[in-house]
Amino acid sequence: MIGFARTLACIGATWLLCWASATQAYKIAPSLAIHEAMTALAENCVESYRGVEPYDCSAYYPDHLRYFAHLDYSNPVYNLSVATRWPDDPQRMTRGLGYVRFGLVFLSCGSRIERSAGVDDGGLLCSSHFGPLQFFHAMAASPAMATAKNAGETATLMLQWTAFTFGLASGAIDHQRNYCAYFAERNDALADAMWHEGFRFCGDGTDGQAPGKWTVGTPFLLRCASLISPCRETLWDAGRREVRVAAMGALLHMVQDSYSQSHAMRGPVSDSGYEARIVCEPVTRFYDFNGQDGHGDADRLPVFDRDTCGNPETRPVDDPITASARLLWMLAEGQPTDRAAAYVRTRVLGMRPLG
Repeated sequence: MIGFARTLACIGATWLLCWASATQAYKIAPSLAIHEAMTALAENCVESYRGVEPYDCSAYYPDHLRYFAHLDYSNPVYNLSVATRWPDDPQRMTRGLGYVRFGLVFLSCGSRIERSAGVDDGGLLCSSHFGPLQFFHAMAASPAMATAKNAGETATLMLQWTAFTFGLASGAIDHQRNYCAYFAERNDALADAMWHEGFRFCGDGTDGQAPGKWTVGTPFLLRCASLISPCRETLWDAGRREVRVAAMGALLHMVQDSYSQSHAMRGPVSDSGYEARIVCEPVTRFYDFNGQDGHGDADRLPVFDRDTCGNPETRPVDDPITASARLLWMLAEGQPTDRAAAYVRTRVLGMRPLG
């Protein structure tokens, strides 16, 4: 009976996910493990350079990427690759009966975001797909920000998110710091997106009124795979390890998403529609998910544009596998967070250096 019930749940979950995709014009899960593949290949590229900073990983296109996109990433050796899924499923619902929970939450995203723009009420999943946290996916937080004129606002959030996630991954930021105190002290664009006065999870563990106390690591540690039970948080040393991997996975996901043509426009303005093609030109604008048609067309196995990406000495920005590899090298070498942010600014987004 248990097996039969799970089968029915999976059928129901599949229907919910497909229906959500059709009604909200967003492809929930691409058919190929593209993020996982890019990350695994980036790790391979780092190893091939034997301690030297990676210079060019473009040889992994297209055959290696196609092969790796079909691999089974359930093997623990692909721990970081799996972590790149975090922005798509930040509360780790997509397993077992959790698929039903994911579908139900996703279908409610419109009303959740309309009711409250706060992450505490809107939730991580809805906020990162339709609300103020769309920069997790290299996208604008609203239609007003999804213009070439306002691209700098999204870029600022992405750069601050880069420093934050890289800081968590390296241990430079203590993941046990109180979430609300940390973001109140930041007082910047990232803080405005992640926190607000009256945030529901600011308890200090003693007042009895708050439903729970978040640390800065909590968003990376929540597990909500049960259909009816409350979410759980990974604790202690396992939590410290998980935060570091998940935060780095979140950073790589954002970097890789910035090369999707339905997330960001690179180069001259075009009306030809979305295409699954990696173009190594500076970002000129960001899109947002709301009301977007054909989003999934650009989230398939991409074609590698040799004209703009093929020559590492002349291309204005790196390709996503090279960018991922260079960030992984910086992490392994103990480079400071400002270097990671400066790299994303110049060699991923294609913006001018500061100063």
